[in-house]
Formats: sequence, structure tokens, C-alpha cells
Amino acid sequence: MMPRSTYLARALATLAFCAGAALSPTASAAHPGIHEMQDEAEKNLDKNPEDPNAYIHKGRLHHEAKEWDQAMAAYRHARSHGADPVLVSYLEGNTLLQADWPRTAILHYEDALSANPKSPDALIGRARAYMRLERPELAAKDFEAVFAVLDRIPPSLALARM
Repeated sequence: MMPRSTYLARALATLAFCAGAALSPTASAAHPGIHEMQDEAEKNLDKNPEDPNAYIHKGRLHHEAKEWDQAMAAYRHARSHGADPVLVSYLEGNTLLQADWPRTAILHYEDALSANPKSPDALIGRARAYMRLERPELAAKDFEAVFAVLDRIPPSLALARM
């Protein structure tokens, strides 16, 4: 029989994971006009080739289209042009997690957490990666850390707090 604390950790992490996945913008198919938006992002980059935010935008569009390699390349460019490394590591982690590379995603979330140990976004991302790896006890620790640093629980995690 499973110890009660392990059962509760697993239940807590599963609820939070399911709630987050249901509300995730990447849970649905790519927007029908995504390629037009990508074309606009390219035009913007042609005008502003040194703008790290333009690369982040481009990466997010590729992520939305499930073009994982292109998203990662755009994030690398953003980093090389001075984008916030915590944000870039977090976005890379999200892309890798969606591409079903949870172990590698964890490394990127940990990069973000090394600079900002209380980043709720990075903690949630790492917790979701742990759930993919069937490590609910580690996921539960990250979710509890999120609850400890947030004043208000986001709706996607409200069920996990019950």
C-alpha cells in the first residue's frame, strides 16, 4: 500500500498538471493564421535585427505552431541579442517540455531557477516536467514552493491547493 504522503503528493501534482494542461494555450492546435503572423515577425526582424524581443516573439510563434527546432533557434538568437536569460531559459524549458523532452526541459527550468529561485513560472514548468517523468514527489515540492511565494493562486493551480 502506498504511504498517505506519497498518495497526496501524487494527487496534488496530478490535479495541478491536468488543470494547467487544460488551460494551456499550447493545448490547442496552432492558430490558423500562424504562418501569416510568422511572416510579420520576420519582417519585423528585418527592420530590427538586434531586438531580442522580436526573437522571443518569433520563438513563441514557432512554439505555437509546434515547430520546436525553430522556436529553440529563435530563443538562442534572443539570448545572444541580450534578452533576459531567465525568461529565455523558461521559454526554452516550455518548448522542450511540449516537444516531450522533459529531462532537458528540467535543465532549462533549473537555469532559470538558479538566477531566480522563486520564479513561479519556472517552478511550475519543472513540476510539470517531473510529472511527465512520473516523479510526483518532486513535482509536489515545486508546486508547494509556488504556493509559498504567490499571494494569489492562479486559476490553473487552484484545484491543486484543495
